[in-house]
Amino acid sequence: LACVCDSSCPVVAGAARGKELQMSLSTPLLEAGSTGQCESDDGVVEPCWHMVLLNIYERLGLESHAEARTVFWLALQAHLANAVFALGRNIGPVLFMHEVGAAGLTAAMFTSGLLVIFAGPLYATFSSRRSAAAVNCGLVLFTVAVIPLCVIPLLMPTGVALRTAAAFALYMAEDLLTSLLMMQSSSLAQASLTGHSARRLLGLIQLGCSTGAMTAGLCAGWLAKLLGPALMVFVQVAVLVLSLVPNAVVGSALREAEAPKLRSAETRPNDPDTSWWRSGLILALGVQTFGIIFCKTAVEYQYNVLVAGELSAAEMVALTGQLYAAAGFVSSLLNLFGSAPLLRHGGMLLTLLVCPMALFLGAAAMLLAPSVVSAFVGRVLDLTLRWSINNTCRSLMWMAVSREQQVAAKPWVEGTLKKVTVSVTALLIAAAAAVPAVSPVGASAAMSALVALLSCGACFRMHALQKDAMWSTIERRDLQLCDRGLSNPHASEGDGDVTPQLDAVSAAGVLSKLRHGPPHVQLYILRQMGDALPAHVWDEFMSSLTTLAPDVQVAALRMCSAEPKRFPNER
Repeated sequence: LACVCDSSCPVVAGAARGKELQMSLSTPLLEAGSTGQCESDDGVVEPCWHMVLLNIYERLGLESHAEARTVFWLALQAHLANAVFALGRNIGPVLFMHEVGAAGLTAAMFTSGLLVIFAGPLYATFSSRRSAAAVNCGLVLFTVAVIPLCVIPLLMPTGVALRTAAAFALYMAEDLLTSLLMMQSSSLAQASLTGHSARRLLGLIQLGCSTGAMTAGLCAGWLAKLLGPALMVFVQVAVLVLSLVPNAVVGSALREAEAPKLRSAETRPNDPDTSWWRSGLILALGVQTFGIIFCKTAVEYQYNVLVAGELSAAEMVALTGQLYAAAGFVSSLLNLFGSAPLLRHGGMLLTLLVCPMALFLGAAAMLLAPSVVSAFVGRVLDLTLRWSINNTCRSLMWMAVSREQQVAAKPWVEGTLKKVTVSVTALLIAAAAAVPAVSPVGASAAMSALVALLSCGACFRMHALQKDAMWSTIERRDLQLCDRGLSNPHASEGDGDVTPQLDAVSAAGVLSKLRHGPPHVQLYILRQMGDALPAHVWDEFMSSLTTLAPDVQVAALRMCSAEPKRFPNER
């Protein structure tokens, strides 16, 4: 319900503005003695470091120690995954341009796109009966085995044909496998969050992702001078092996939560809910994906062609490292200070439109003034927004889809469609390059500007469909509305209860569903959010008690009897 997704809609607007944590997170420290104890306004005496930590939690939007631990491990996993991705997107194109040249770049892009058409169904089949952490572990181990095999011929005195084939293979492996790693990293986060926590915490997790790119970018130039571009592949391998640690921690937490869903999926192998191509939201998400990846591919092509014409391989690695460092730094700021406020105050529609509109402006700048500087700025803009605002919005979109449809659709939308888009873009650029009077860089910029505008239309459609999809997940009881029902199951001992308080607009939206929804929806919302409703809303709801179904009446009366101070008998 928190992701019904507009600031004028349900819960997050109220939860962000009006939550009152029973842990006294926002109370100032009054005094500190030599024993290191601090006393808050409500008289609670705790260690000073604990009180300071709780105040930090509040500033970051964290509601418990357990939630902070979850965010830490997810952010660390995203950090390492995106570091591997950033290194791969640096090493693969640089070695390819050095061994093959710009003439073969469109052919490599096209072949990589075709390869994923065969890899997508295999990946979907592998993912369908396994948890997100198990799939990620298998993917990491496969990547660790494949990319060193691709780079070994480039480290030996081999013939031109073998080196060319190895460069092609490494380019495609770095392009495909690192993309799948990033997709699976986002699946881990989505599987670990609830509807209430997603908007608050996705920005912090994306912060880990963007700092991973920044770390890889800052180290790339130094590693290229120390080891050379080819040996940097083994640094990737070491980071991949290290990423298995946070994956194991997150996987152990998810195993118990996902086991019932996986068993349920095994008993319903022909569930029609897996027919994702009938979902308007997924189709709109696919259209938006096509637009974003088309623009991203055009920007990459412009950058590689313009930079390779002026710099050596080592210099290109260093410049690309600076590119990823700059993009990681700016996206870190957006993840920390931009995404959540933009969602809260601007709403989902405005947030969705930020990325395609920025890509349109970048394409227009490249069309008017093509240069290495324009290419660098365009890639920084593309990477920054995709690693922050765009990824956060996409994660919220996927959370409106059932798990079965996610498992079936994500390899196609996030894998196959993206690579097919790369192939289509490469074909169009190659066709433009075949025309003598047309500049391929200018043609790619013009096509990118047009596609960016068209993807804005898909954003309007996604925004409308996501609200309906979120209410559908509530009716199916697939979405946990809050981090707790009447008690916080994620809180460790001493965390206290955490209940988001609803403002008048949010409460009115919930009240409408309580009055007019079917009984199973009424019961579900009562269990998940009944204790967050203001007193006057409860009075209005209870005034129609006799018109409700008997089981809903019983549930409401039990909640009243459980809190006699809030609901005295005379009321």
